[in-house]
Amino acid sequence: MLENKDKKLEVFMSKNNLKCAYLLFVVLILFSCFGNEKKTKHNEQDEAISNFEAKIYDLNGTWQPDWSYKATSEQPEENINFRQVAYSWGEGLSLANTTFEIDVKTNNPVIIEPGLGLFPVVEILQINLNTIKVIGFRGFPEDPIEDGWFPEFVFHFIDKNKIWIELNNWERENIQYGKNAIWHRLSGPSE
Repeated sequence: MLENKDKKLEVFMSKNNLKCAYLLFVVLILFSCFGNEKKTKHNEQDEAISNFEAKIYDLNGTWQPDWSYKATSEQPEENINFRQVAYSWGEGLSLANTTFEIDVKTNNPVIIEPGLGLFPVVEILQINLNTIKVIGFRGFPEDPIEDGWFPEFVFHFIDKNKIWIELNNWERENIQYGKNAIWHRLSGPSE
């Protein structure tokens, strides 16, 4: 009698093990499918990035973070507090503490970071086909070299109107940088 119960328990356990193994297999297959989908989308984005040929003057403009771009695109323009600003490249739109403003066409090129303000440009380098590095400066008049700050802004163009900005260890509550933080051109040269 005891042997019969052990055999029934053994058969029951083997069926459950088989079900568990099958379920685990299905879950692994699903995870691998989702992982490949993400890789495919990321590769498509990388491909789009690598095909756009950015020029230094493509930086000129005002750039709006994705969250703000989506919010303002759903609003009538008269409900948005855009500010009109004159740049060397023409009239541009700006939103306080939100837009990244770039004017490199002038003899005194500048970058205006949304929260930290104006940085005169020290150097602009074309890194590759779609990446441009801009070195800004902020310092004290007494000893600008010793007390200066030289942040490096690296702009990666997805296309003419979308970029992501690389700034190491520089992130605040509403302003984000990096591959996952897309910026959209709010305004720019009409050329």
